[in-house]
Amino acid sequence: MKKIIAFFIIYFIIIAGISAQNTENGFLYFHIIDDEETQVFNNFYNENPTSTFNERGELINPNLVSSEVIILPVFDMGQQRINEHGNPDFVAIRIGIRLERNFIKDVRVEKHMFSGDPIINFTLTPEGGEIFFNYTMRNIGMLMVIVLNNQVRVTARIIAPIREAGTIQGFDEEETNRIFNLLR
Repeated sequence: MKKIIAFFIIYFIIIAGISAQNTENGFLYFHIIDDEETQVFNNFYNENPTSTFNERGELINPNLVSSEVIILPVFDMGQQRINEHGNPDFVAIRIGIRLERNFIKDVRVEKHMFSGDPIINFTLTPEGGEIFFNYTMRNIGMLMVIVLNNQVRVTARIIAPIREAGTIQGFDEEETNRIFNLLR
């Protein structure tokens, strides 16, 4: 029974816990959404959509948010999510931790048992598990994100600390294989 409960906790939490930024470097990045900074930024952006970013996509006024956060767009199914104001949706994320490839003991691509979508199941080494456990323990109740190509793709709330294993889903087959190759 304990294993079943752990599986479901991990399944619902880790679904969105891994960021595949800088995949060529062989690192996994875990980020937390800052709700307050996100709200402040989106309020400003909704009132000033044409004067928030320059032509390179950089904030014109970087003082809109604290220096500890990064503003990234949110995507659903490959399309940028649009909010109720008709503007693109953004989140402010706090830079979190990085797990190196050698912290991953095992990784497999499989099919989700209900949807058939590709998923990645992975197991962490004791050292990687301890790092991830400490990070998730400190951030219970917060939203973690998967970031791929500087786009927030999936989010999930941390409801319990995670130590040993997890599942990543929410990506198409090409992105799933890219993340899998990173983790191998």
